[in-house]
Amino acid sequence: RAFGISLDVIGLPGHIIIGVPQSLGAGQIFVDPFDGGRILTYDDCREIVERYNITFRDEMANPITHID
Repeated sequence: RAFGISLDVIGLPGHIIIGVPQSLGAGQIFVDPFDGGRILTYDDCREIVERYNITFRDEMANPITHID
């Protein structure tokens, strides 16, 4: 928020990543805060999930919704 960017928290099975919204013009970008801020592709997200012997589904890359 300090830079005026709202980031999404994405809970992949076994791993939390950050999503940068598509409104920034580059399509969906993911960042791994537990690996030095490494930039991830959609395929990287798929590989993370498959490491846990779980079949990746598109909705796994959706942001965690805020529940009040």
